[in-house]
Amino acid sequence: MANLYGTVLLIFASLIWGSAYPSMEYSFNLGVGVFSLLTVRFFIGGLILSIIYFKELKGLSIEEIKICFWSSVFVFIMFFTMSYGLLYISSSRGAALFSSYLIFTLIIKRVLKKAQFSAINISYSLLIIIGIFYVNKNGLSLNGFSIGDFYSILSGFCFALNIVYLEQNSNKMSYKKLSVIQMFLCGFFSLIFINVFNEKPFPLTKALTMNILYLSIVVTAFAYTAQNQALKFVDAEKASVILSTQSISTIFISVMVFGEVLSTNMIIGIIFIGLGIFLYSMSTGQKNKKLIGSKHKRA
Repeated sequence: MANLYGTVLLIFASLIWGSAYPSMEYSFNLGVGVFSLLTVRFFIGGLILSIIYFKELKGLSIEEIKICFWSSVFVFIMFFTMSYGLLYISSSRGAALFSSYLIFTLIIKRVLKKAQFSAINISYSLLIIIGIFYVNKNGLSLNGFSIGDFYSILSGFCFALNIVYLEQNSNKMSYKKLSVIQMFLCGFFSLIFINVFNEKPFPLTKALTMNILYLSIVVTAFAYTAQNQALKFVDAEKASVILSTQSISTIFISVMVFGEVLSTNMIIGIIFIGLGIFLYSMSTGQKNKKLIGSKHKRA
């Protein structure tokens, strides 16, 4: 039951994050600086969460401070590299390259556990990544590697680091404390870099204000808290697979909100992602059967 709850939380986060890339790109096109947007997003998100979880924020141990700090470093680097990537490449290309976190999650977990890759691990990861490239209209073509591509891949690497790190440490502290402190620490890091890069103030319009509030409250505060809570119940590898569906949610948002027409590439991509997730679910089902079988033998 707890595993199902974690899965539902991750699906919610994936649906919300499907809209994040076009929303960020919209803000940057209106002249909002990368660190200015991150500062506003994180401080508003932190304020909202601190009001909701006010009673949970009493006392922090040294170990909790350490967990919050390192997780916030990973999250901050992930967000600013993701954002900088969008200054050079399209949101669809950035989302496709960000999906490299699937491979990075596998590699990091195998290195930490000193385990070998299985054919199924590699197969479902490749199927999902190929699907994401097709979903984001690129096919398998990158048409030349750029600095924006590098930033997007680095963002995926930091995301993988964070979900593996939280999988190992999420039971050592409340996800509510973690989410609130993450928001404020990342906002503080962003504020420092506003001054380092001397970003200029940006004019606020009604549309831009609504977009920033959506990014701050729904995408940053609520969706990220859902992910933090989910990692108490779901392992990092499964989380990375579920979150890969955000590209599919991007399609539905584009079709329903912006009137975009489904292309052949998008349909091919959905099929590949579906096959990858099906292969993953089959592999975990086999693991569970073996585990149950071994328990019966011991009994």
